Amino acid sequence: MNRVRRVFGNRIQVPASTTVNREGYPAYERPIEEQYVQTLLTNTLGNTFYAMGEELLKEAAALHDRMVAEDPEFVARALPYARQKGYMRTQPIFGLAKLAQHPLFEEVFGRVILTPKDLSDFAVIVKALRGGEGGRRIKRVAGRWLASNLNEYWAIKYGGKAAGYTLRDLFRVYHPVYSEPRSNGNGVFRGVRSPLVDYVLGRDADLSALPQVAAFERLKRAETDQEKVAAITEGRLPHEVASAFAGKSPAVWSAIVPQMPILALVRHLATIERLGIADQHREYIEGKLTNPEAVQNSKILPFTFAKAFQRVSTPWIQDALRAAVDLSFTNLPELPGRVAVLVDRSGSMEGNPVQVAALFGVALMRKANLNGRLLLFDHEVQEFHVSGRDSILSQAERITARGGTDLEKPVRVLLEDRDRVDTIIVITDEQQNAGSPFLRRLLEYRQKVNPAVKTFVVNVAPYLRASVAPPEVDGVYYIYGWSERVLDIIALVSRGFGSMVEALRRGAA
Repeated sequence: MNRVRRVFGNRIQVPASTTVNREGYPAYERPIEEQYVQTLLTNTLGNTFYAMGEELLKEAAALHDRMVAEDPEFVARALPYARQKGYMRTQPIFGLAKLAQHPLFEEVFGRVILTPKDLSDFAVIVKALRGGEGGRRIKRVAGRWLASNLNEYWAIKYGGKAAGYTLRDLFRVYHPVYSEPRSNGNGVFRGVRSPLVDYVLGRDADLSALPQVAAFERLKRAETDQEKVAAITEGRLPHEVASAFAGKSPAVWSAIVPQMPILALVRHLATIERLGIADQHREYIEGKLTNPEAVQNSKILPFTFAKAFQRVSTPWIQDALRAAVDLSFTNLPELPGRVAVLVDRSGSMEGNPVQVAALFGVALMRKANLNGRLLLFDHEVQEFHVSGRDSILSQAERITARGGTDLEKPVRVLLEDRDRVDTIIVITDEQQNAGSPFLRRLLEYRQKVNPAVKTFVVNVAPYLRASVAPPEVDGVYYIYGWSERVLDIIALVSRGFGSMVEALRRGAA
């Protein structure tokens, strides 16, 4: 009897797979809401390791249509979240175009469309879907948004030539009602044409009340570096427009650098270095990149700093970028208990995915106060010892992609070591192609080591309907995308919000 109990009593019941992943390996479908969040937060419609852009576009279009038909309220919560918290553009705007026939469109519009560039992309998508610029609802809502938000900065930045719709094009498409009330002297007010709108539409405009626009016009006519510098500094012209007139002039670029917010500064560090003007702006650059409040308020993701690091060679700039990466993680919530972070470094993670996975892996261990372990896996497993002294960026740089994908192997290491962890965090594209199923090994770990372990799968890929665990398995939670919200969602789960989808439904995400 004891032998029978040993053989049959402790058997692990693994749910049957319901689909296969891109490698043909058995996998599970997740709920439609999770697939939708995954698309919004990971799918940029570009080419990926396993799928070309056209295939991703078709999948996304079908998913948007289905979600708008079945649960428009969830769509109305998910689109602003993806745009504002997930820092994604294309998919939320695509989803908004699909939502245009629903009354919730008007409520959501201004929380997804944040800039004229967003509206330009929206107009392009609507035209592709409908063959025109949209009906009365779209034109009324977009026109009101334009009228409410137009400013000199927009007129300068988005008024020129563009691949899609310029600001002038958008005014002509959406016909915003824009006028400034002015008294006739008898206490009666009437609307008159705005000089800013006149300028956008290419009419003769009185620029006396538009100092930035006037300075921009002077910059366009400037013939010498001295005239350009004067226009840029006096008008405090935004770097986006000023840099178009700078060419390779160190003097003009020097006038632009102090106008740059932190994100623009990071993106142009290589240019600043190449022109030989970095040292004269060292105080400004270091002041931005090593200021905790500036870095955290910027909402810049760590891998943006990492990309800039790869393009520069000046030691003090690299040191400042290392500091910026560390600071970008300081506002993340602490991870309680013992934590195992499993980072997928297989071949399909090559490039940006493995770089960001490495950054998050090291940072997660630091937030866990090094109480746990970081395991890198492909078709093999390697223990990575995280230092509390060395910078996150310096450590993450040593992690590169290679090999196949055996998702269960790092869990097997935890099982064989009888390492009782409270939380397992897996950062992966879920394209397992070798070894035993991840879920089988996880259930065995829960049976033999810690039945209460919480497992978070941070999925970084847009491949739908192919996950390593089905929704009916408790204690496995899915998080999609790369933002600092990863740990926020983990914190929400610990307070009782069962998933990313549930957090969105409750308005807690």
